[in-house]
Amino acid sequence: MSQILIRRGIEVESGEIGAFCLGEECFVKVLKIYGGTPVLRSLNLSYEDIEVTEEDEFFTIGKVIECKIKF
Repeated sequence: MSQILIRRGIEVESGEIGAFCLGEECFVKVLKIYGGTPVLRSLNLSYEDIEVTEEDEFFTIGKVIECKIKF
């Protein structure tokens, strides 16, 4: 089981982990900015990057400030 603590209302900078909504899906990913284009990158390299276009319904929920994993 994992718990993620998200601070809402904080700007997520390029290279930081945040929680994002894209369309009707939500993601916790690393935000990368390439030439002004946001890209969501997974820490799990099995997943493809998600490039956000101007047509996408996209917003930031907040910045991930803590993650706890229980085994």
